[in-house]
Amino acid sequence: MLGVDIGGTGVRAARVADGAITSEVARVPLQVRSVGEVVSRVAELHRELGGTSVGVGMPGFVRQGVVLGSPNFPEFTGVDLAGALRDALGVPVAVGNDANAAALGLWRVRGGTEDLVLLTLGTGVGGGVILEGRPLVGRGGTAAELGHIYVGGARRCGCGGIGCLETWCGTVGLVAAAAERGHAVTCGEDLVEAAESGEVWADEVLDAAAEHLGKALVTLVNTFAPDVVAIGGGLTAARARLMPAVDWLRRYGVPPSVSRVEVIWEGAVDAFAIVGGAEFAALQARR
Repeated sequence: MLGVDIGGTGVRAARVADGAITSEVARVPLQVRSVGEVVSRVAELHRELGGTSVGVGMPGFVRQGVVLGSPNFPEFTGVDLAGALRDALGVPVAVGNDANAAALGLWRVRGGTEDLVLLTLGTGVGGGVILEGRPLVGRGGTAAELGHIYVGGARRCGCGGIGCLETWCGTVGLVAAAAERGHAVTCGEDLVEAAESGEVWADEVLDAAAEHLGKALVTLVNTFAPDVVAIGGGLTAARARLMPAVDWLRRYGVPPSVSRVEVIWEGAVDAFAIVGGAEFAALQARR
């Protein structure tokens, strides 16, 4: 089985068996974010690595292999990516959202027995929910957009909403929060360095991020009562500054759910996304 993770600048893939990557991870760049380019690059990796079936994690809203829309891949509006790849590769293909793939991959790597929620803190905030062994996607295919949980505030999100978690804990939101205080940063690492050097404004931004992440954790645990909440992505480099979010959860969450949940910090989730892509193919084969 071949697991594929499509990113904004490239496509990564590896062979996967029994929830483990069994080959070198191969990567090819995307020259443009077009449908034809994505299909060509996945086909290139399939020729290199093989695979009797292929599972793909794709950024955007995905329903039954059709990409309904993708903010970072504007050409992908109503595109049957699974069908296009099946035609190009000649093998069964399953396509799902990339954050759901990462959650499913982490679930599989951890043994495939837990109810699990994954939050990824990167340029934006993504995530996925795995309940009773299946990703929660909803009939319309767009459920569990965890970065767009409402946690308060008046900052408008790129999704069109206001007060989304992403506006507080994604890099874009953190950059905006720093700019509101008259300071320019380009990434979360800049913000952490400023806070550690004693910059009060940077402390304020990170404290607000931790508070609103905590509010989101309360909502997620109260709603889904998972065994595990995993926090991944580049911003977990600021884990020490974000730990108060867990205190929020312990203080304000529903006690029976909070008492049983484990909160873990995972860092990069790229490998999980590849495993999860292969799991999409496995789930499709079992239907």
